[in-house]
Amino acid sequence: MRDFSYYEMRAFLYEREVENMVEFKLLELESIWFCDRKNVKRKLKKYEQEGRFRYDPGIGRGNLSRLTFARTFQDEVEQAVLACVNNDQLEDIIRFLQLPVPKSWIAEVSKEVQQLFGLHSPDHEKDILRTIVMNKVSTLDPLAASITLERYCIQQLGDTLVVYDPITEEVRPHLAYRWISENNHSSWTFYLRKGVRFHHHRTLTSEDVVYTFRRFQGEKAPMRWLVQDIQEMECLSPYVVRLRLNRPNLLFPRYLCACNLSILPKDEPFAEHKWIGTGPFRLKKRSDTLIVLEAFDQYFLERPFLDEVELYLASEEATEAMIYLNKDHAPHDPASLKEDVLNKFRYLAFNFRKSPVVRELKFREALYHLLDMDQMRVDLGRESLVAASSFVPWKSSLPIKSRDEAKRLLAQSGYEGERLTLYANNVPQEREEARWFAEMAAAEGISVDCVYFHMKDFYDRSMDHAADFIFMGESASADPYLSILDSFYNDSLIYRRFLSEEHIRTIDRMLEGFKIEPDKTERERWINRIESYVRNEHLILFRYHPVFNRAIPAIIQNIRSADHGYDDFRKSWIEHL
Repeated sequence: MRDFSYYEMRAFLYEREVENMVEFKLLELESIWFCDRKNVKRKLKKYEQEGRFRYDPGIGRGNLSRLTFARTFQDEVEQAVLACVNNDQLEDIIRFLQLPVPKSWIAEVSKEVQQLFGLHSPDHEKDILRTIVMNKVSTLDPLAASITLERYCIQQLGDTLVVYDPITEEVRPHLAYRWISENNHSSWTFYLRKGVRFHHHRTLTSEDVVYTFRRFQGEKAPMRWLVQDIQEMECLSPYVVRLRLNRPNLLFPRYLCACNLSILPKDEPFAEHKWIGTGPFRLKKRSDTLIVLEAFDQYFLERPFLDEVELYLASEEATEAMIYLNKDHAPHDPASLKEDVLNKFRYLAFNFRKSPVVRELKFREALYHLLDMDQMRVDLGRESLVAASSFVPWKSSLPIKSRDEAKRLLAQSGYEGERLTLYANNVPQEREEARWFAEMAAAEGISVDCVYFHMKDFYDRSMDHAADFIFMGESASADPYLSILDSFYNDSLIYRRFLSEEHIRTIDRMLEGFKIEPDKTERERWINRIESYVRNEHLILFRYHPVFNRAIPAIIQNIRSADHGYDDFRKSWIEHL
């Protein structure tokens, strides 16, 4: 890995540069390099000896130090990126793309950069897919993983006892080839496949199942709701496990489809950067900027056709032009373009635990009319925007909004000019939409300050005490029942964090009715009741369903969608030309 301290320093000071010269305080470098003054001086001496600049220290109290650089910063960046290309250093390229410098500097070598990504098959012996993924990974621990990318990775690394088939809407065998229910669905016995191997080559047994579930029970974990009904677990044999519940639960097998309940080995303590499971891929490497998945040759089902998948974790700025990275396919081959309205929705959530004004229904109704997606589509040029009025796209329609109604409701709401804080994800699109909403609110006399957070900080509860409302999104899994249960039971997600205790009790009562209902049509009615309650009380304000556009090279065959909008590469292959 390249030493990026120099480039971080120069990017930080760049706006002040005049003819390759800049003045600064040592204290500034202490803050960006996270080290003391002694180490700052040591770094400066090292870079000076390398011929990067001449360093003139400030003499006397309050006098600024000076750097005179040997070359322009643009020239240095271009040459460094080209060296990364020549040496196949993709992680370093991602870091350069994320520096706060003009992206046009890298345009000269953009073709070479793009050729490093996409599909590679050296000597036709090993098929490797390299792709950039927007977002960072905070955790791969199934106890806590609640963000889309985290769960996607777990799906590739692990396996659950059973899996949900969205086509038949049924639970299918997986690690367990058979199961039976007794005592009015309060006792469940699962029969495990023999010969299933973990990534460290030990064979799966019923004791691993019990270990995995007990791990959830022994922790105060956001995903603990998946196993909270389990009262007793018993290994009847190495390949048979019985789970007794404290109450009947007809939907219990669907709980076990959640990727968070991927079975872990009892003889290996869980480790974030080791991750031993039974999945089709094993974790070959993990860093802040890269996750490498390697095909597991002993996988109990079909071995993946791709030998490796390299996921480069980057900011949105670095991914804008590089999803699969082979743009030459897109303009000339319409068949390679893929546009999906994702089974996700973006929304505004009110924090009932902080702000008195958002507890006023008329105030929330006023904001409902101000948050006009049809107007945002025009103002921000979002031609493909799909307005949401439901959890799922197929139930949504364009809501009727009225600025006059917003004025009337606001006048009756009791709002007295309090400054309110809106949190939004720190990516360009969300920042733009947050600013747009703040401007709409300001036009009606509502003061809104925007604060931007990174998804890696989502689990930090400090925002719960600071935000009056938040722009967020929900991503559905393949199973709509599991999605709605997780949305409202998961302690790390916004509903459980922002809704009032009264709202949660009301929704929990409806969820209990939903879980014990044997009839599918009636279960759908329970979901509709929950959605109607959320919508009519304006507990959240629906915004839109994301549309995902990307170009897929024709030589990637059989790409299938996985949960949460990512592609499942287990059965994809490269067609050798």
